[in-house]
Amino acid sequence: MTRDVRALLLLSGLILATTLPFVNRAYFVDDYYFVTMAKGILISPLRPYDFKSDDAGIGNVGWERGQRPRMVNPPLFHYFLAGVIKIWGDAPWKLRTASLLFSFVALYSMYFLGKRLAPDPFLAAVLMAVTPAYWLTSYSLLIDSALVAFLLAALLAFFVGQEKKNVGWIVASGILMGLTMLVKYFGVIVVPLALAWQMLDARRRRWKPGYLAYVVFLSIQVLWAAWNISTYGQSHFLAALPRGMSSPSFGAWSQKTLVLFCFIGGSTLFVLASIDMLWRVSKAWVAGLIATAIGLFLLFSSRVGGFDSLQSTLMAIFITGTISYLVLVGRLLKPDESPKEAFLILWILMGLLELVIVMPWTAGRYLLCVLPALCWVFVLLIHKLKLQRFLLATIGATFLMGLLVAHGDYVQANTIVKLADALEVKSVELQKMAPRPKRHWYYLADTFDGSQPYLLPLGWENVLPQQKFKRGDLFLRAYYRKSSWWNVDETLKHFRPVMTLEVRSKNPIRTMDVPASAGFYASCWGALPWMITNHPLERFELYQAE
Repeated sequence: MTRDVRALLLLSGLILATTLPFVNRAYFVDDYYFVTMAKGILISPLRPYDFKSDDAGIGNVGWERGQRPRMVNPPLFHYFLAGVIKIWGDAPWKLRTASLLFSFVALYSMYFLGKRLAPDPFLAAVLMAVTPAYWLTSYSLLIDSALVAFLLAALLAFFVGQEKKNVGWIVASGILMGLTMLVKYFGVIVVPLALAWQMLDARRRRWKPGYLAYVVFLSIQVLWAAWNISTYGQSHFLAALPRGMSSPSFGAWSQKTLVLFCFIGGSTLFVLASIDMLWRVSKAWVAGLIATAIGLFLLFSSRVGGFDSLQSTLMAIFITGTISYLVLVGRLLKPDESPKEAFLILWILMGLLELVIVMPWTAGRYLLCVLPALCWVFVLLIHKLKLQRFLLATIGATFLMGLLVAHGDYVQANTIVKLADALEVKSVELQKMAPRPKRHWYYLADTFDGSQPYLLPLGWENVLPQQKFKRGDLFLRAYYRKSSWWNVDETLKHFRPVMTLEVRSKNPIRTMDVPASAGFYASCWGALPWMITNHPLERFELYQAE
C-alpha cells in the first residue's frame, strides 16, 4: 500500500467517524432555508430563485424581477440538494450523508495540495478535519462545505496543470474556479490565489496556456449573468453585491476584526497553541500579549463591552491566540526566500481581508476559505520549531474540544424535535384551549430557524414580531436563540403564560445562545463562536393572547 493510499484511507475513516454520528441532526440555522430553495428548483428548474420562504416576511419570493434578491448566493449547491431529494428523498440524514461527498473532496484535495505546500500534509489535513469550523460544517446543509471542496479542487487542478504543462488540467481548473464562485460568491478568492501562485514562479508566468483557466472562469460567469438577465432582468451577482458588503467605516472594520480574531481562535482552537510556541521564541512578546489580554478583558467586561467575566476571558484568550499565531508567522516564515511560504502568507492575508470586508458579520463556517492555509502554516511553524510531538498533542486536544462543541451543537439542534414531541402529546388539550382554524397557533421563527418541518404538520405557523394577534391565539417562542430584533416583550404584556418546556444537557457548550453571546453561525447573535454556560439547551415558552 502506497503512502498516499494509506493517507486517503485514514482520512476517509476520519471523515466517517466525525460525521456519521451527527447526520441525524435536526435542521438547524440555515439548513432548511437551503432545502426550501432546493425544493423550489424541483418545481421550477430554470428559475432557481422563484421559491418562497419566510424571510423578513411571510412567503417572500427569493428574487423578483427589478428587486434586490433576498437569496444572495448562487444556486449550484441547491441544485445538488435538489438532485439528492429527487433521487433519495428529503430526510435530513439523507441530505447530510449525501453532502459528505464534499468533505471527501475537500480533505483529499487538502492532502495533495499539502504535499506541495507544507511538511506532513496528512496531519495538516487531519488538523483541519477536527477543527470546529470544519467539523460542524462538514455534515451541515450549508453551502460552505461545498465551497471549500470546489476551491481546493480548483487549486489542485491548477497546480497539476502548471506542473505537467497540461492544458486539460488547466481547463478543468478554470471550470472548477467558475463552479466555486457559483457555490458562493465569496469563492472568487480562488482566482487571486491561483494568480498569486502563478506569479511567484517565472516558469509558470511564462507558460501562456496557464492563463486559459481565467478565460474559462470568466466565460462561466458571463453565461451565469446572461442566464440571470434572461430570467430575472439583471445579473444576480451585481444585484446581490450591496447586501454582501459590510460597512466601510474604520470603527465597523475594527470591531469586526476583533470578532473575527475571536472566531479564529475559538473555531480553530489549534491557534491557541501558538501562545506556548511563541513563548519558546520570544518571552518578551508573550509578556506583551499577556498585557494585551488583560486589557481586552478589562475592555470587554466594562460598561463599554457589556460582557460578563467568563465571556470576556474567553474572548481575550481567543483573540490573543490568533495574534500569537500571526506574530509567529511574521517571525518564522521567510516569504522573500520561499515562494511557498509567500503564497501561504498571501492566502491568509487575502482571506482575512475578504472576511473583514465582505458581509457585516462573521461565522465559523466563513473561515473555511482561509482554514487550509492556517493549517499548513501551523504545521510549518511546528517543524521550524522542531515540535512534532507538540503537533500530535495539539491535534488530540483540538479533537477532544471539537467533539464537545459538535455534541453541544447536535443536542441543541435537536431541541426542536423534543418540542414537537411535547406539542403533539398536548395537541388535543391545545385544540380545546384555542380551536383552529378560528384561532392561530404561532411560533416566533422564520425559514432560517428550521422549525417548519417539525411544527407545521402539528398546526403551527411561522410568525414575525410585527404580527397582530387576536384574542385566544397561541404564541410560542424559543428563549435562548431569540435575537434582539425578535424581541416581543411588549406584546407579551397582553399574553398569559400557558406552558414552559426546558431542554437540558450535561454538556455546557453552546454554539447558539444569545444571552451567553454564543453565535457560531452568525456573530450578530453573539461575539463568541461557542460558550460555556449552565443555561438550558433551550427554553420554549407558550402564551395565549388575552
